[in-house]
Amino acid sequence: MELVEQLNAIAEPEGRAEIKARIGAWWHGKEFDRDAYLQRVEEEEAAKAAIPPKIKPLDDGKKVTPPPPRVAALETVWGRGRFIPGDGELDAMLIEAMGRVKGRIGKIGLLGVDAVSADVLAQAAGEAVELVEWREPCVKRSSELTENARVSKTDLDRMNRFEDGSLKSMISIDALTFVDHKAGLCSRVYRALRDGGRWAVVDYSANPDFNSQTAFASAWAEPQLLHGENLQSTLETTGFKLVRRVDATRVVIGAVKAAFARLGPALEDVVAEGMGGRDAALMLQEISWEAVAWRKRLQALESGSLRVDIWIVEKPGAISDEVHEETPPAASAASLDEELFSKPEANAPQPENNEVVDGLMNSASGGDDPSEDESWDVAGSDEGDGEADAEEELDQSAVDDLFG
Repeated sequence: MELVEQLNAIAEPEGRAEIKARIGAWWHGKEFDRDAYLQRVEEEEAAKAAIPPKIKPLDDGKKVTPPPPRVAALETVWGRGRFIPGDGELDAMLIEAMGRVKGRIGKIGLLGVDAVSADVLAQAAGEAVELVEWREPCVKRSSELTENARVSKTDLDRMNRFEDGSLKSMISIDALTFVDHKAGLCSRVYRALRDGGRWAVVDYSANPDFNSQTAFASAWAEPQLLHGENLQSTLETTGFKLVRRVDATRVVIGAVKAAFARLGPALEDVVAEGMGGRDAALMLQEISWEAVAWRKRLQALESGSLRVDIWIVEKPGAISDEVHEETPPAASAASLDEELFSKPEANAPQPENNEVVDGLMNSASGGDDPSEDESWDVAGSDEGDGEADAEEELDQSAVDDLFG
């Protein structure tokens, strides 16, 4: 082993491995076949890629930087790491809608899913997920909070963060509600999915005579709502096959009412933390807008003018033939040393290379595109990435309506 220690000190990791392999071949009286050696290295790398990454435990006490007022307001209403109504029951529905993913080739894509639900879905799947967001403040916040998602920003109308045929499952929340070009988004998701891949579409649909302005007054952008039949037709025209439509309206209503029942103590916590100044005033204004808008939205949901569904659709094709068999872990450095330098047994058959199925997860998609610079809207106004201009005046009447 003294020779091995000397080799470790004079070569890079790749070079050390090849030198060891050459010496190992000489030790066993064989010719060194470099092509076979490189093929073996490639197979070992594929075996490593086939092992899902470790899922980190959730850390509720993780310290992060303070969010901008808009996100702080949403988290005050819905809970830390949530930007929309959510609870355990709704997360369970998302897990079921995601379908069978364990052991299948491909990645799990999330679009517009908040940090809490992203971690829950990753835990259920047993692997890290790819989360893309079109709201800049949510991108930054999710990347800080989530433990098991790779977060990147996208343009909702040009969603290009997933390579063609790279996803085995996709979940989106409110994407078709706010995207202008719905057919374009559906086509991009269709191309990103593998044959047999599933898309769980969590979105609103409305009666044709429903006026969405007041009910979505504090949303990130102006909603473009469809009637349920039109939404289904858009999905099927793209080529998706409808598996089922799950009515989630009751669950959303319950999550909203429970959140606003906790709003009083949540505001007391904000005051206790000493938040003040302009950021505090902006946050209270955002909370008031959220409360007024959700009062109208609840009325619409309870009257049936508006509903929330989980549309579960699949890209035609067989995925059952692609189930990945359990792959043994790649050999460790110690086992390689032992194999290369151990004394061969007499008449022992030479080991054959094991076949390795390609990895479960493809390489992560590209990072943030610096050329993209999206703004986010509140009640139809452009406020950049949530940092209001210094000269902007507060709408005090909204705060007075909520707390007066």
